[in-house]
This record gives sequence, structure tokens and C-alpha cells, in this order.
Amino acid sequence: MPSIRHLPTRTLALVAAAFVLGYPCFVIAANIVQRDHYDAASQAMSNLALGRDGWLMTLAFISLGVGSPLMAVLVRRLAPRAIVGPGLLTATACTTLLSAVFQTDADGAPSTLHGTIHIALGLGSFVLVIASMTACSVAYLRSGSHRRLGVASAIWAVVELGAIVWTFVLPDSLFGVGQRAILAIAISWLLTTCVVAFRDAGDGSRRRLLAAVPLAGSAR
Repeated sequence: MPSIRHLPTRTLALVAAAFVLGYPCFVIAANIVQRDHYDAASQAMSNLALGRDGWLMTLAFISLGVGSPLMAVLVRRLAPRAIVGPGLLTATACTTLLSAVFQTDADGAPSTLHGTIHIALGLGSFVLVIASMTACSVAYLRSGSHRRLGVASAIWAVVELGAIVWTFVLPDSLFGVGQRAILAIAISWLLTTCVVAFRDAGDGSRRRLLAAVPLAGSAR
């Protein structure tokens, strides 16, 4: 069975995008199931793990946690010399997967050790995502072939930081809105990276095909 590193870039991009998209899909499903008892505007997404069919939220964490290291490999395809960005994405995968293990405390419930760990993991994930965007931006800019994605990634990092600050400034009644904005920005960056990798792999295949046609003609 081929390892992840041996997967074609287009296949890797599709698989990574599928796992990343799994997060919002599972969250939306959990919201629908718990719509009578859960307030998406004010409550954190982690609270969905405590309600009916909470395993959907657990699957959301796992899906994003698996998708992040796949994204790390994909970044290396776009910028072969990148080290810090892929490493930070892998670290993000660890904090996300651990968030599925250490559940948050219910609103109004006494603070527990696993709840405190969950909060620390969440904050760590936010910091790691911004750091990943910034490091990948530098790697893309240095690569020369993906400067536009490098500039875009830098902008994404600034917007992500702004969303985090905005979330903590919002009243408690809108905390869920802010948290979803943070995740939406991060996921849009990851998916854009997948699209760029998928497109570039297709362009590379066409260039190789076009280059092979004259060679085939001269061989005759």
C-alpha cells in the first residue's frame, strides 16, 4: 500500500480537502440534531460533544485532525523547502485530535481538569493556525512559483488574528459566532491551498504531455 508521500498530488489534495470539509459537515449535522437545545450564536462548538449524538462533534475533531497532517504534506509539494509550516500544521493536528479526547465542561458546570485541558488545546490550536499561515506564507514567497499564495496566506493570517481578537471582544451571547468565523477563515485557507495544489498538478501534467508530443514526432 503506497504511503501518503507517494500519492499523486491531485489525489492528496482531494483527500485532504475531504477531511478538512468533514469538520464543518459534522458540526452542521450536530447543530441540526441539537437545534432544540443548542444555541449556535452563543455556545462554543465543543459543547456539541456534550449533547445528543455528541459523537458527531468528536468525528469533526478527528476529521480535521487527520486532514491537518495531509495538508502538511501538500504544503511540501507546493514549497519543497518548507519545514516550519508543515511542522506547525502537524502540531495543530495533535491539539485538534486531543480536543476530541479531552471534552469541554458544560456551561455553568464546575471547572474540571479535562475541561481546562480542552480550553488550553483550543487556544493552542488558534495560535498554531496563525503561525502555520505565516510560516507557509514565507515558504511560498521564497519558492518563487507561488508568490500570490504567499501574499494571500499572509493576509489570511492577519484576518485570522483579527477574528480571534474580535471573538474575545464580542459579548458572551455572540461567542459562538466569533468562534465559527475563526474556523471558517482557517478552513477557507486550507481549502484554497488544496485547490492551488490540485490545479498546479494538472498544469504540470499538461506541460509534460505537451513536451512529449514534439519528442514523439522527432522520433519518427
